[in-house]
Amino acid sequence: MKGNLIFACAFGGFIFLFTLAHVWLGRKNQRDFLLAEQNAKTTVFIVKIFYRIMIGVFGILSVLYLYLIVKGNVIMPVYIGFGAAIVLTALSSLMMRVWRIEFDERDDQFLYRSSFAVTHKISYGEILSYNEDMNAITLKTAKKTFVMEPLSVNIELFLKELRKHHVPKAKRNMTIQMKTSHKVIYLIIGIGWTGMAVFLCTLAKKEDWWLAVVFIVCTVMVIYSVIRAFRWKITIHSGLSYFEYRGAFSKVRNVNYKNCTAKEWLHEYIVIKEGKKHIIANSNAENIDLLKKEMKANGKHIY
Repeated sequence: MKGNLIFACAFGGFIFLFTLAHVWLGRKNQRDFLLAEQNAKTTVFIVKIFYRIMIGVFGILSVLYLYLIVKGNVIMPVYIGFGAAIVLTALSSLMMRVWRIEFDERDDQFLYRSSFAVTHKISYGEILSYNEDMNAITLKTAKKTFVMEPLSVNIELFLKELRKHHVPKAKRNMTIQMKTSHKVIYLIIGIGWTGMAVFLCTLAKKEDWWLAVVFIVCTVMVIYSVIRAFRWKITIHSGLSYFEYRGAFSKVRNVNYKNCTAKEWLHEYIVIKEGKKHIIANSNAENIDLLKKEMKANGKHIY
């Protein structure tokens, strides 16, 4: 009981600090936006609905977590794992409010503030190229790559500035990735399953610890599927003999067409084998036909 009280006090303090941080950020951003407007500057920031959704998820998970604490018969890994998910959600919502870009149409440079509150003063002349697709807009300099959300407020005005200053647009690469609708479905399933797993774990008695372990393992697998849905990507460079692959937790690596074979599995997946390594692509992934076309052009057929 004493341990539960400590957990409750610590979590209550975290919620209090999280609320203060959001209130402070909201007021600070409002002052900064007003000051930028008075100085004839334009601000690019993430649409409010994004971090509001994250706050809503944080609220739901917090209620479930408090229920766990009050219930008090859950093993420690559940407390730690679920608490980590809540902290990650809270930090994500704060980082969305921190990120922004400020620019003046009369200047040849702009300010970029990252999600970690690090401010960069970037000259249009030092940008090597920019690239825009459905998931992100990236600016590439000699030292660093900067990422922007395509649905940000005033992003079109900023892209107009890039074109006005003759920033070259990168050659369009062909990207195979999960469809946005499928990403949303995976995310909803992940949140729903996590909540259900925690709730069911609270119903189990301490002697049923194995049941909690089973649900934790399944939850880890679901979370992995969500991360894979958002991170998994294949990039095809037209005319080259290789494509770039990025897995859920792996770095980008080059895969040569001549070193791999491919076959369909259960009519739902395409399994690409490169030596002892395997790449599993969903048959309904976005632009998957481009991968089939490129493999065929390089003498590789999908069986």
